[in-house]
Amino acid sequence: MGNLVLFTSNCFGEDRSAALIARELKILLEKRQSSYRVMGASLISEGKDYTSRGIDLLFSSYVPPSGGFPTHSLRGLFADLFSGSFTAIFQFVKTLKSHAQETKLAIVVGDVALLFLTRQGLPGVPIVFLSLPKSDYIAPHYAIEEWYITRQASTFLTRDAYTAENLQKKGIPALFLGNPIVDELEPTSVLSLSQDRPVLGLLPGSREEAYQNFVLILPVVEEVHSRYPCDVVAALPGTLTDERLSFLAQKKGWIYKKSSPFPFLEKNSIRILLTRGVFAEVLHLSTVILGLAGTANEQAAALGKPIVAFKGAGPQTTLRRFREQHRLLGDALCLRKDYPQGVVEEILSLFQNAPERKRRGMIGQQHMGPAGGSKAIASYLFQKYLQEG
Repeated sequence: MGNLVLFTSNCFGEDRSAALIARELKILLEKRQSSYRVMGASLISEGKDYTSRGIDLLFSSYVPPSGGFPTHSLRGLFADLFSGSFTAIFQFVKTLKSHAQETKLAIVVGDVALLFLTRQGLPGVPIVFLSLPKSDYIAPHYAIEEWYITRQASTFLTRDAYTAENLQKKGIPALFLGNPIVDELEPTSVLSLSQDRPVLGLLPGSREEAYQNFVLILPVVEEVHSRYPCDVVAALPGTLTDERLSFLAQKKGWIYKKSSPFPFLEKNSIRILLTRGVFAEVLHLSTVILGLAGTANEQAAALGKPIVAFKGAGPQTTLRRFREQHRLLGDALCLRKDYPQGVVEEILSLFQNAPERKRRGMIGQQHMGPAGGSKAIASYLFQKYLQEG
């Protein structure tokens, strides 16, 4: 009898959600002294979200030049081809096949393509599919996707209640048990900021394009601060380095200074605090979020924060992507095309309009749902698939 429970995921956002569920499931299994092992497999990342939460890796890779969006441009597609990153797909399937006999259950957290690859590697293994990239707020699943999911997945989980309700009306037994994206967002009380000034939180993203997007954010920060003094805090992932950020910022007249607990960039009277490891606290303290991110923007909306976005420099920050995100988050996210002035005006308007901030924040919370999804999904997996005896 197999004793492996395997989580597969696409990349950063999906890795995090999968790892949160995996950790909760591992806790449940350990409490009951179960023989099951829980492992993770990330298709196009190093899988740090798993290992940082105590989940061993069966497979990991690296983020390709396209940032995981090869179909968004010919340039990205050819860059991935020449980098050899597509070989990771075959290695992924091969690795899964070599562990198929011992795998009791697979949980796919990602898109239908990942479901397909996981099924190729694990024929005959029950699969629970959590469809994170798709939502009826953005665009419904295609009919062919629904057909494939219902035939390959034993359980079909959605990222929001609205999507599950629409699928159920079609006779598809989809379930919404919560959205793991909004879990693990408690503040840590590390940051100390002024109580009498608004806080502008910066989310430049986590992929390669975030460096150039950070440069695009800088003139917005300068103009906002010159007209309405505020604290500015950037929430940076481990994928971005201070060395490269500071090198790019220095070309725009900013000075990098080391400090404790966090370094900062300074220009005239403006400081941008460069933080890592306190993402949730940055969200909680922020009055407004200037966000050029994917999952991080959604998490900000879940905490009731209004987000302002503009077209950035890469495949995750195209107008198309932000239009999709606006459909997902509703008025919680405002996409301004008139960069930089329109972005500045939007932020200033929100700084001075608390009722509007509250209205947008409530919409974001409604669309994203409450916390607790990771535990609820883990409990469901245990009760339906993994109870021994």
